[in-house]
Amino acid sequence: MRRLLIALALVFAAPAAAATIHAPRGGGVTLGTPAPDRIHGGPGNDFIQAAWGGADRVDCGRGFNVVAADLGDTVAADCQVVSRRLSLDASTSPAAQHETAVEPAEASSGAIVVAAFQVGRFANGGATNIGFAVSHDSGRTWARGTLPAVTVESTPPGPERAASDPTVAFDAVHGVWLIATLTLEQNGTRVMVARSSDGLHWSAPVTAASGPALDKEWLICDNGASSLFRGRCYALYTDDDKTDTTSQWSDDGGVTWSAPVRATGVLIGTQPQVLPDGALVTVAGAYAGEQGLTGSIESIRSTDGGATFARSTVASLTSANNDPMRALSLPSVAVDGAGTLFASWADCRFRPGCTANDIVVSTSTDGVTWSAPLRVPVASPS
Repeated sequence: MRRLLIALALVFAAPAAAATIHAPRGGGVTLGTPAPDRIHGGPGNDFIQAAWGGADRVDCGRGFNVVAADLGDTVAADCQVVSRRLSLDASTSPAAQHETAVEPAEASSGAIVVAAFQVGRFANGGATNIGFAVSHDSGRTWARGTLPAVTVESTPPGPERAASDPTVAFDAVHGVWLIATLTLEQNGTRVMVARSSDGLHWSAPVTAASGPALDKEWLICDNGASSLFRGRCYALYTDDDKTDTTSQWSDDGGVTWSAPVRATGVLIGTQPQVLPDGALVTVAGAYAGEQGLTGSIESIRSTDGGATFARSTVASLTSANNDPMRALSLPSVAVDGAGTLFASWADCRFRPGCTANDIVVSTSTDGVTWSAPLRVPVASPS
């Protein structure tokens, strides 16, 4: 009996010991274990998954090699592409899908990069909390955590059941980072905003807006040197209960927020940008049908600090292929240093029979007139 007990103890302890793993000589996928592994790449092209929680050491050898690693893993310089897992799910809710991290958003200023994302996603929507990660050296090293006082899973706990749709902005005038999130409770939703001076230590969030059915909020701050509204931060979101797209602003670094302003009718996926002259431009979808396979990509523009808006069409959406996604995909928009806007979305207009979507892009210098959509040439097996 004593020998049997000793043998069982050794079996249970074995997974904690370091393991040596060799990639297949012909290349391919190599998986680590939760133990602190020593992983050696082979002469082929390797994809090495080392992000399992243990303190791993990875070297790659010849070939083109891609490594997914934890923040504390040691990865040799001969690994060409290295991604680090920033998210960490510390929640304990039995209803959540743990170790899931979705819907990342990020903002940067100088060498500081701040990212936010859902952690512990619920199957019926939202997540146990909002995670964050911050780098002060342009992404070389990172620290991470979860926001305080948002959901019941937060430390300290907050009032909400779940959180979703995180977005990040930096207010250069007030020297503050902002993370906005949509929180979900039994009888309604809130847009909540947390503040930080360094991207690592976050305040308890303030409520910017509340209502029965808010959705898809997004933050942007006006940091333009010549803008009349420099230092103003905007939050835009969809109010499904009032069938509105709504805007609010803050002039004190996210501490207080204006009353809601109706910008236009219902659009989904608002994503505002600020042009160098201070014009606020938001691109979003106006979709028809439950899955949003037709409709249009719309732009709304404000030149008076979010008080009033004018609407224009970026492009009609004659058809899209959502298979195997459950619902519509949302447009994205960015602005370059010269003030040119780039709007992109999924669209099958360039595919006979709408067999698959392409990524298409349209540009604008003012948010009013937009170029004809162009297909982004991405390699495809088809």
